[in-house]
Amino acid sequence: MIVFDVAGFGDRRRTNEHQVTVREGMYSALWRALGEIGISDCYQEDRGDGVLLLAPADVPKAMFVDSFPQRLVAAIHHHNDGRAPEEQIKLRMALHAGEIRHDAHGVTGAALTLAFRLLDAPALKTALAESLGVLAVIASAWFFDEVVRHNVASRPATYRPVWVEVKETSASAWICLPDRPITADGTLAERPTPSPTPGPAAKPGRQSRRGRREAAMARVEMTQTLPRDTTAFTGREEELASLLRSAAEVTEAGRVVAIHAIDGMAGVGKTTLAIHVAHLLADQFPDGRLFLRLHAHTHGEPPADPAEVLASLLSAAGVATQSIPAELDARAAMWRDHIAGRRFLLILDDAAGHQQVEPLLPSTPGCLVLVTSRRRLTALDTALTLPLDTLPPDEAVALFVRLSGRTVTAADGEHIADIVRLCGYLPLAISLVAGRLRHRRSWTVADLAADLNSTRDRLFEIRAEDVAVAAAFDLSCRDLPANERRFFRCLGMHPGPELDAYGAAALADIRLTEAREYLDALYNDHLLDEPAPGRYRLHDLIREYTRRITGDADLGPDRVVRRLFDHYQRTAQLAENHIYGKILADELSAPQPGKVMREFSTHAEAIAWMHTERANLVACVEYAARQGHRLRALEDALTSLLWVVGPWYQAILLEQSEDSADQQGEEPLSRAYSLNRLGEERKSGGDFAGSVAAHSEALAIYHDLNLPELRKRTANTLSFMGVAQLVIGDLRGAIESQTQALEIFRSLDYRLAEAYALNELGVVLRVVGRFAQAIEAHTRALGIFQEVGGNFGKAFALVGLGSAHRAMGHTAQAIQSQQQALELYGSVGSRVGEADALNELASAVGGTGDFTAADTMHARALRIYEDTNHRLGQAETLNNNGKLLLEFGEPRRARDQHRSAIRLAHQVRSQLEKARGFEGIARCCVELGEVVRATPYLCRAAWIYRRIGAAEADAIERRLAELPAFGQACGAANRRPIR
Repeated sequence: MIVFDVAGFGDRRRTNEHQVTVREGMYSALWRALGEIGISDCYQEDRGDGVLLLAPADVPKAMFVDSFPQRLVAAIHHHNDGRAPEEQIKLRMALHAGEIRHDAHGVTGAALTLAFRLLDAPALKTALAESLGVLAVIASAWFFDEVVRHNVASRPATYRPVWVEVKETSASAWICLPDRPITADGTLAERPTPSPTPGPAAKPGRQSRRGRREAAMARVEMTQTLPRDTTAFTGREEELASLLRSAAEVTEAGRVVAIHAIDGMAGVGKTTLAIHVAHLLADQFPDGRLFLRLHAHTHGEPPADPAEVLASLLSAAGVATQSIPAELDARAAMWRDHIAGRRFLLILDDAAGHQQVEPLLPSTPGCLVLVTSRRRLTALDTALTLPLDTLPPDEAVALFVRLSGRTVTAADGEHIADIVRLCGYLPLAISLVAGRLRHRRSWTVADLAADLNSTRDRLFEIRAEDVAVAAAFDLSCRDLPANERRFFRCLGMHPGPELDAYGAAALADIRLTEAREYLDALYNDHLLDEPAPGRYRLHDLIREYTRRITGDADLGPDRVVRRLFDHYQRTAQLAENHIYGKILADELSAPQPGKVMREFSTHAEAIAWMHTERANLVACVEYAARQGHRLRALEDALTSLLWVVGPWYQAILLEQSEDSADQQGEEPLSRAYSLNRLGEERKSGGDFAGSVAAHSEALAIYHDLNLPELRKRTANTLSFMGVAQLVIGDLRGAIESQTQALEIFRSLDYRLAEAYALNELGVVLRVVGRFAQAIEAHTRALGIFQEVGGNFGKAFALVGLGSAHRAMGHTAQAIQSQQQALELYGSVGSRVGEADALNELASAVGGTGDFTAADTMHARALRIYEDTNHRLGQAETLNNNGKLLLEFGEPRRARDQHRSAIRLAHQVRSQLEKARGFEGIARCCVELGEVVRATPYLCRAAWIYRRIGAAEADAIERRLAELPAFGQACGAANRRPIR
């Protein structure tokens, strides 16, 4: 319970209007200070010239003696500034805790009576009257012993004991003046002039002598000041393991001070992790566990002065105030001497920089220090850095579920995944949003997801009471220099997912050296990430936050983004020149004086830039199209490059996007384009059935419109759909789709698209066992690519051709084709293409008996597929490797590979790879003598092969005929008519 009273409220010089202004100011200051520490649901009773607040039981009591008094002082000064003396405020504040009773008139109880008696203590009134400050705090003996003295941040050394005798109450208590603490000699600072606030005069000097006597009372050493641990701590297994290992090393070695700097963006959970670790390790540091807030990013407070922090530490350790030296170095030496030979765990929370931290570090062996900061403390010698990123999706979901207090169902899973994604997987954002759901019992998870999806201002929605993600970002950005702040705003206007120093310089219209300097600074402040060397990315919520920052009028989005477009168009044309060997230098605009433009010296550099920037370039084209603009030079260069370096379907989608931009207002065409894009996105994510559905819907739109100019789009859609049909096992449909697409492309003389359709048709023909026709299709595709295409297309055709040759038993031709494809894919930087070639090359090499080389190639292919999250490629490689392992006498390892392949095939709904996995397991079981266990696997494989029309169906049936036990078990299943 917290009780407040206005000093001198009834002074005759205050009119009714003055008193109304004072009351309004008191309430405004209280709610402002409470809001800043995240509390707004206190029980309140008005007491005329004061107020009673009852805090909820789950609110940590330390909050009211930690930062709250300073925030209240700041709020009172905010009210007092510029006001007449009669309207100014000085407050007394009493703190206690205990049982209360509610009745029809309010609340009562012995604990409440004591709090009000403390508020009326003459010593408290005198202390405030003699102080230059505006707030005097009195804590009951219980509150001081149980809360204040265990919390270093509340500066327990600044409290002095007093004896209170008011009416029937006699009790001990502790007084503190937050903005006018005890001086070095143990007395209160004297007040040279009368207070501007009306009130009774005090007798100077009397309390000072009493203060000297009472401050000399015995001090209690503070050694346990950790905040409470959270019961909802989730994830962070690797980080926890790292910190616990370090603590174990400290315990075992006993020779070092372990310092860990935990850094990360605002709201990522640095303090929560440090406190959780400290509680786990508490028994290993018996001499003390101290938590210190350094206030680098605390609203209304400057960063803590290390000299003052040391004074608080020494006071808490029992050193008399008058014995604490004045100089920083001397205080640091005294602190190190005090804890020498003892085992301490120290948390230095929210550090501003290494200069603030270094004086506080112990030097004694066996201590552990955890430093949290929003900045990368690279200059902190001997510290081990632990960068904290946002949560992985699964841990983010688990945190949301725990904090929401809801029992979730399977149907809620998709909505929760959407919610944590919209929160940017940021723990602070997740906790605030989960809290909204916890306190709104009528809401469902689906309601919350819909609310977040529909809002135009996520940062406004992600808040609870007065705690908000945006406020945390405000504190991270408040000290940015003006030029750096302007640069930060420009980065948020980039349409793509990431950028380099060249793109940043173009956005902000500055020199490259300046851009690199600012990028480094923002990276060190955790306002952007560096996912790869020289590549920078803004977190989604920080990107939204940059749009809220106000500043220079010249930073209109159109003007800023136009500069980026110009940069990308020029650079893309340069890359196109190198890739195609064109000489177009005269057509390119010269770079502006003082601006460094990217140049390419080799073909490989141009290819590499294209791969790196592809997502950005596509994003820029689409952004411009949404604004009704065309970037024709960039569109042309990008389309040409995509046809050469892949993926080819993206080139087609880009062309369709350009057509849609020219035909704005034609809603069905825009809808069809969006469906085709959705189909390819689903395909990339492994949802091939969903891909077929989206493309089918787009195809229906084109058929309904039945316009000649839409034939090319129709063919593109058919080819897209055919690829997905192959994966889900609709082989007849895949052949039909690719054949129809091929006929249209030929009639339109669309040569590149014809080559891609031929190649995809060849893949399906090989799967159904028409090997000669497959070789013919791939050979024709290769011829077209050699005539009008680039290395990507040639490699694409060679992989298909090599696979068909291997199916025909042409091992030498298969190896030659795959080796050529591997080299070509490497030249254009296509990692997935390299994996495709390696996977097929391994199977061909295995046919020569070179098991070791083949196994190594499969491992290389699998690593690339895993790195790129290509689950279908993983399933194909695992099945191929399982077959190889079985042939070379490792049936158990082979069976494990097939089992893994089946799991992946199930995820992407690949019927063919699932059947290959079942067949592989069956063959392994037979090899191991487990014929009975093999039976159901071979039955399932045979049924899938026959249902989808795969070439393997005949071979499986011959195998069944050779094994009567298999035939008896599976005959009925495989004689079912295929529907």
